[in-house]
Amino acid sequence: MVRAATIDSERAGLRPGAALVRLGVALLVGATGCASEVERRCQGELNAYDATDKSRLVTLEEDGVGPIQAQVVIPWTGSRYEAGAPVVVFVHGSWSNNHVPLGEDSARVLSGHGLIGVYLNLPGGQGDEASAGENDRRGPAAREALALVLRYAADEVRDSQGCLLSERSPEGSTDELVLAAFSNGGNLAWATLADEELDLPRITGVATFETPSAGQFVMAEPGTESRRSPIYEPGSCALTEEGAVRCAYDYGEIAWDAQASPGTEGQLFVDTDGDDRFTDEVDFPLGAVFDPLSDRWLHSLPATEAAAAAGVLPLSRGDIDDASAFWSEREAPRSMAAAAARFPELAAIEVGTEVDHVLQGAEDHPHVTGMVAAMQAAGVSWTRLHPDASYVEAVSGAQLDFADLPADLEIEVGDLTVPMEPTDDDLVRSNHYLTAAVLELADRGHGAVWDDDLDGELILY
Repeated sequence: MVRAATIDSERAGLRPGAALVRLGVALLVGATGCASEVERRCQGELNAYDATDKSRLVTLEEDGVGPIQAQVVIPWTGSRYEAGAPVVVFVHGSWSNNHVPLGEDSARVLSGHGLIGVYLNLPGGQGDEASAGENDRRGPAAREALALVLRYAADEVRDSQGCLLSERSPEGSTDELVLAAFSNGGNLAWATLADEELDLPRITGVATFETPSAGQFVMAEPGTESRRSPIYEPGSCALTEEGAVRCAYDYGEIAWDAQASPGTEGQLFVDTDGDDRFTDEVDFPLGAVFDPLSDRWLHSLPATEAAAAAGVLPLSRGDIDDASAFWSEREAPRSMAAAAARFPELAAIEVGTEVDHVLQGAEDHPHVTGMVAAMQAAGVSWTRLHPDASYVEAVSGAQLDFADLPADLEIEVGDLTVPMEPTDDDLVRSNHYLTAAVLELADRGHGAVWDDDLDGELILY
């Protein structure tokens, strides 16, 4: 059986983005019998994943990065294109490091669509499948790990068994490579693409789902279903001159209680009842994340500035400089200009639903619209809010009133007239939306079809 490896389109003198068959292994086919040896070594230990795909854990290590633990999901009943399978690298959300082995409820790109999927554990996790390295809260170590996985996805790195990713797929792979991310994974995805210190392959597109695109959103300051926010105000968020999304919240009676929340060594909060003591279910807590670099807990930059101005920011908390440095590398919009300059043909889709998976209090969805507005301000070549409805219908099988906005439609932060997708429920969930976005980007890249709208799912060979 013939398999393939990436042809570098620039070295081959072909148009970047053209769908190229991976041919490296094919050159080994013949009297030597090497193809059968590669097949035994690289495909013989794949395990059943579901009715259409197979999977296994792999280990990656290169130039002092790793070992990084990853999971590959391989289409076994046919690739999406005759030339092979496009590849998607998936970044999970929250601050967690481990994501593989995938569980039944894990966020993922759905199988059965002829895609090769690659998932990773970020450095510093716990357990037998943890990746080596420092848990730097999705900082440089995490970006290096993701970059290594992207190079593996592009056939630039072999895994610990000596296999290229394309050699693990019966029909090889094409050069369409989509970076997909769920929630906070979107911030890491964009920061990685912007990091000039990293060796990265060409990326076809980025698909993200409900990315909390500012520290205020990551810290849930707009509020959740279980805790409504007294500082949230629709229409208060906008792009800054630096391309960041920032909300002009009035933190009002901001206060500090050193005796509250021992897990975070105290609590910064909005003192709703004015007694200078944090009372759960009365006062509004301002979220914090531990920063290994400063060795202190940090809040969003605006909350830190408000606390400092009020004279209530304790020495045990990160100061304004700490918060500024931390969030500058962990808010996707801040990375988009550098990513767009590095990848001038990059396409991107952000997806959001009527009721966010975390920020249910953000009725104007500024984190979602802010992602697209920031892409456009940064010069990303092709942008879209939500995938084409034909792709969502094809993936989910549901017949709902899906949003179907044209690509490159100008989006403003917090525009309440912009529709969100139907709230994910039993009929269509976040995995359906993200899978639809990935497939649309891969198909458009494969066929070089970048029209504003589609009449239906692209049929490509």
